Amino acid sequence: MSKNTYSYFDDNYDKLINEIVIEKNIELFHKKHCCKDRDESIFCCKLFHVCLPDEFPPIDNNIIKHFNLSSNYKMISYRILKCGYEIFIKKNKEKIKMIRQILSEKKYDYIRINEINDYRILDMVYWFLLNRRKNNNGKIM
Repeated sequence: MSKNTYSYFDDNYDKLINEIVIEKNIELFHKKHCCKDRDESIFCCKLFHVCLPDEFPPIDNNIIKHFNLSSNYKMISYRILKCGYEIFIKKNKEKIKMIRQILSEKKYDYIRINEINDYRILDMVYWFLLNRRKNNNGKIM
């Protein structure tokens, strides 16, 4: 993130957060505020997730790459991934429930599973797969 972008968000924090919470329009917000110096799509996605975690999944470059989506069109990739997450969650309630049960064990108390929504659970699973289970060639096993 450029210094100008950082300063802009820092100086306008309350206004921008209110805009996110009230309008809930990630594409418009992205065009207005996250493309000034360079494309800050990933920052925008994560900011929306922080402000509205039950409505916007956290997405990062590794997830975009994992699904072979274009890094040149990150907001389009974001919409595709959001839709995919929603379909997966809807069709795999038992799998999500199983993950929650496993992460409810005492040894995972630090995760605070009751505070995490389904989007975040999928993000954690993908993070684990992409960052912890690489074979010698750097590909997911």
